[in-house]
Amino acid sequence: MNRRHLFLGALFALTLAASVLDLPWQHNDADTQGDSQADASASADGTRTRAAAAPQARASEPAAVQAALQDHATGTARMHHTKANAFAVHSWLPPVVPVKAAPPPPPRAPALPFAYLGKSQDGAAVTVFVSQGTRNHVLHVGDSLPSYRVESITPTDMTFVYLPLNEKQRLTFGSAN
Repeated sequence: MNRRHLFLGALFALTLAASVLDLPWQHNDADTQGDSQADASASADGTRTRAAAAPQARASEPAAVQAALQDHATGTARMHHTKANAFAVHSWLPPVVPVKAAPPPPPRAPALPFAYLGKSQDGAAVTVFVSQGTRNHVLHVGDSLPSYRVESITPTDMTFVYLPLNEKQRLTFGSAN
């Protein structure tokens, strides 16, 4: 080992000994003045201690300061506990705001399953021919099919009502001819 290691080891040992033994050079000037006054006023048999002398030497100071000095002189310390958690997770991100799910949209009628094939007009009565998949239908105003009812027929379109939702839908055929 070189000198540097020995020097650092000795310095560490001295520091450790000073912290454990509470050596007199660790106290500030106010403590040493109080101690010297306490030593001077101590009885011959040495029954008076530094802890008892420290508050008397500083009688002009507030009660909180005297209590702190008394605690320091006796070697006890009061721990001031707070409600903060020293190990709590901290983040700079803004807090997460829960997103409320939007209500589902109201139900809607499906697209019309009918395809226009043609129409026939006999006076005021109009007949419309439509197909639904492989089936063909001949429809007049007021006719009903599964889930649908024919509400009106004009020369250019016809209006169906989707019965489960009572929603109107239009099937346009184009020209008036």
